[in-house]
Amino acid sequence: MVFRGRLQRNPDPKGRIMLPPEFREILLFRSPTGQLALTTYDGCVAAFPLPEWEEFESRLSNVRSASRRLRDFRRQVLGGSVIVEPDSQGRIRLSQEQLDYAGISRDAILVGQTSRFEVWSPERLNPIVTDSYDDVSQDLADAGIDLLL
Repeated sequence: MVFRGRLQRNPDPKGRIMLPPEFREILLFRSPTGQLALTTYDGCVAAFPLPEWEEFESRLSNVRSASRRLRDFRRQVLGGSVIVEPDSQGRIRLSQEQLDYAGISRDAILVGQTSRFEVWSPERLNPIVTDSYDDVSQDLADAGIDLLL
């Protein structure tokens, strides 16, 4: 079971977003406690089922690099993370800092990314999904993936 598709949602005044039933089902499959890690990254809020987030944290903590870029990445991604659990109505709460970072105000788009999903503002997501990706064909081929579209 994987997160897929794009779904529009409207955050309520408290910053809560209703997860669609299919996302809640996938979340429980991937995280039996129903918990998610939310973090800021790449202009959006990324949501990981807790076991997958913990695996990522473990792998990242084992990277031995003193580079300033890696330290800054850790500050943003790990420092910006919080653990949440959907409430009884299936809503998750994004902090004001997360909403501000992602530029989310009235509308949000949930974007499935197989093992996680992202929460985007439509204004930031639309230019990305309407771009031409002709140049990605070689990257996919180098990874052994034939795009059969």
